[in-house]
Amino acid sequence: MKSDCTLDKYKALLATKGFTLLKDIDYFDTFAPIARRTSIRLFIDLEIIHGLVIHQMDVKTAFLNRDIDEEVYIKQPEGFVIPGQECKVYEFGWKERMRVATNYALVLKILTMKKLDLIWSCDDILIDEISNESLILLLSKDVLQYILETPVYPREQELLKEIRIITANHPLSIMASPPDSGQLIALLLKLINPKKTIEIGVFTEYSLLLTALAIPQDGKITAIDMDRDTYEMGLPVIKKAGVEHKINFIQSPALSVLDELLEDHENRRSFDFAFVDADKDNYQKYHERLWQLLKVGGIVVYDNTLWNGTVAMPEGSTKEELKPNRLHIVEFNKFLAVDYHFQISQVRLGDGITICRRL
Repeated sequence: MKSDCTLDKYKALLATKGFTLLKDIDYFDTFAPIARRTSIRLFIDLEIIHGLVIHQMDVKTAFLNRDIDEEVYIKQPEGFVIPGQECKVYEFGWKERMRVATNYALVLKILTMKKLDLIWSCDDILIDEISNESLILLLSKDVLQYILETPVYPREQELLKEIRIITANHPLSIMASPPDSGQLIALLLKLINPKKTIEIGVFTEYSLLLTALAIPQDGKITAIDMDRDTYEMGLPVIKKAGVEHKINFIQSPALSVLDELLEDHENRRSFDFAFVDADKDNYQKYHERLWQLLKVGGIVVYDNTLWNGTVAMPEGSTKEELKPNRLHIVEFNKFLAVDYHFQISQVRLGDGITICRRL
């Protein structure tokens, strides 16, 4: 239909299975046989905003053009057939008039589908809210091991693997950056091609080496840590990699170094990338200073922003040794959520990483 209400063209008319069209009733109600791009984009946006999961299915839909008294049935969708009840169908006692246009959302409550709590349907697209059990499955040790053994370890550079093995012998090896997070960070570094970076919290240098290998030959890293001993554990591998010239290691509290950098106005808005994996109680203070040091479009990545999952737990259910930093991380996450100087994304990798892009 054109804007002046004159007919532009007819589209295919889909009718209820087993029925014929009725003259003067159904002839002029037409519907698109496929989803419009705007409909698909809308549902993808909903999936991103609400953290849902998209499934694609071939759904046979009855297009009803009048008030009806008949009972309507729909076959069980392929992939969701209930074992032992394959011959059964779903019954919908729709009594109201239902006009279906190309931009529509049909809400179905299907109680027999235990895996899905709620389904939104748009043509062949299904978006579902997944249960807590499904979320736990995504974070299970088996799934993590699969991720490490399939796409991560086979692509991990030998020098990074060497540092990972060295770190495994340290009593605080749990503090090291996990390799699956490292893989994502390496991808980010290649995308933005930074030449001037900051790393707050170095430990045994897994993430530091990863950054040094990813940035150009003339790239520079300001690496800050209070513990030189752990830094020197990975230093032989750094030298073997031939990237020591890119690193300026500073043994100092990070806040004083950041304040010193800010005193030189040439440093403001000059850094391309920052990685923070240090004292959690100072994350917000680091962020406030990094905002001034990063150029527009610069990236800062914060590690441990899920803090062993305790951010989603009641404080009473948290282990005593995790409680102090849990509170700092919870407050920091809230702070980031309303800091509109940055575009952010919190990712369930390792112990949780938050990626922030300066606007």
